[in-house]
Amino acid sequence: MAKPVKPMPSQVLAGLKLLWRGSESALSGAWEACLQEMVLLYYPPFRANDDDEMMELATIALRAYVEDLVQYPEPTLRRAWREVRRAHKVERWPTIQTILEACSEGRPAIAGGSGRYRPATEIEREYQMRAYGQVRMNNVTDLDASYHRRQAEDKEAGRLKGPMQLNPFASKRMMH
Repeated sequence: MAKPVKPMPSQVLAGLKLLWRGSESALSGAWEACLQEMVLLYYPPFRANDDDEMMELATIALRAYVEDLVQYPEPTLRRAWREVRRAHKVERWPTIQTILEACSEGRPAIAGGSGRYRPATEIEREYQMRAYGQVRMNNVTDLDASYHRRQAEDKEAGRLKGPMQLNPFASKRMMH
């Protein structure tokens, strides 16, 4: 038994048109803006036993992508896809969530927060001051801000006596 190959974009589109119950123009807009290139460049995120099964699974999966992407105009989809494509590092399709976040924010999201720097609010700067005795950054990410808040709370509660470590096997933070 030969390993199934990536599905052909033209065949996937034909199968997708049979399954799609929405607007034909919405389908073609999402397809042209990003999905055709995604199918061509990357492998589907699932395994199949043969080429026919691969085609069927790809068509079903892409219908879910189209259902979520049709809410955005084609220029937004093109811009978002360009951002996702530039940041995507694996050979599998990017998740629907990654593309949707790029559509709404302009850049793909990173797990655990937006990953983008933004100006720190006064409260976040106050947390930095309380945690470290000085403000170290004017710009923060969401992860930075939550870390500074926890550090300030731990310091004020007297729980922070030395370097802190996160124990991945425990439900709470461990101290030296």
